[in-house]
Amino acid sequence: MDQTSKERQLKIYELKTEILHLLQDLKKDLKLIIEDRFLDENTQKNELEKFFKDKEYVDLNMFLSKYLSILEKPASSMESSELTVLKEKENLLNTIDSIMRRLEFTVHKLDKLGEKAQWVLDQLSFKDYMEQVKKELEQNLEKAISRTLNKDVSKLKQKLKKIDDINSYEELKVFQKQIEGEINLYISHDIFPKIEHIFNNYKKDLAKKIDQYVQKLHIDPELKERINEELSEMVDSFGIKASQFYYIAPDFPPDIFNYSRNFSELEILKENLPSTRFIAIFSSGLLLLAIGFMIPDRTYELLVSGLGIVILIYSVLDSIYMNDYFYRKYTAMIKNMIRKEFERSIENIKDDIKEKLMKISEKFEKNISHIVEKETKDIQNYLLDINSIRKVYVRYIEELENFSKSVEEV
Repeated sequence: MDQTSKERQLKIYELKTEILHLLQDLKKDLKLIIEDRFLDENTQKNELEKFFKDKEYVDLNMFLSKYLSILEKPASSMESSELTVLKEKENLLNTIDSIMRRLEFTVHKLDKLGEKAQWVLDQLSFKDYMEQVKKELEQNLEKAISRTLNKDVSKLKQKLKKIDDINSYEELKVFQKQIEGEINLYISHDIFPKIEHIFNNYKKDLAKKIDQYVQKLHIDPELKERINEELSEMVDSFGIKASQFYYIAPDFPPDIFNYSRNFSELEILKENLPSTRFIAIFSSGLLLLAIGFMIPDRTYELLVSGLGIVILIYSVLDSIYMNDYFYRKYTAMIKNMIRKEFERSIENIKDDIKEKLMKISEKFEKNISHIVEKETKDIQNYLLDINSIRKVYVRYIEELENFSKSVEEV
């Protein structure tokens, strides 16, 4: 045997020994996987455990033992040195290739299990589905509230007739407290039972939508049953209280009826100019002034003209401080504004109820989503196990690929 052939054969023996140790390490890692993940006999076996522990681990152990014994056999030296090297090289490459293909088969199987688990997980994370359902149910909720409470809102607005009798801020405060108490009493006794009925229907519709979705999933029947049981418990236990729905009367500034504080004297005068009282007094003053200018007697002229000027000045002062034309007009405007504010606040009872129901519903939906997330935790752990085992196989495949390249180079 020449020196080059001897060196090549020694190199092949070294690589055989390293591959032998690599396969022994693989067997140890496989055993660790079993001990770390699949030794608990009390838990129900999932598909990964059935595949890996009951089949793959056993089959691969036998497979590796076979190739370990092949690698441990000494090379035949009956043929020429160069032929021996070539044969050893070919055998080693075939061995590496067989082991790699065997490990790649397992990786392929793990990928299939992972894809299936991920598909189930993606189905259960029903964010898009829930957004569609929420949009539909929110529209139904709004229609139900509007349809059910329209008559009640109209009835409550009839209580606003008393606004016509209000003429001061103090009277307005008394009316605010009175109507707030009356409306809240009406909400708790007459409206809340209707709200509760609407919300209970909403809960049932939401649970029904989710149940329909869960039933279509290709998941374990026991998982479906667990989700449905928890959904039923959630629907039964989640409720609303009358104290969550109340009315607050609109607030108004203390000087709302005090038009003299909101308008200047010039503005008040301007607003009172069209009044009959101002026109009559002002016209009388102008008439006397005109008559005075026409009287030939100087004394009577000054007397009549002076009286006319006094009446003109009085008409201005009367218009600013005593004429109630603009006050009555302003008061009517304020009462109309107050009425509209109360009407708007009563009309908003429907929107307020809808908003509160939606907030309560969001909490209800989050609790339901939490149920599904909790039940999918096992699937997430299952995926982690698959990926963890897959990494072990991929690492050994990569190392075998490197050995194959090293053998090729010999």
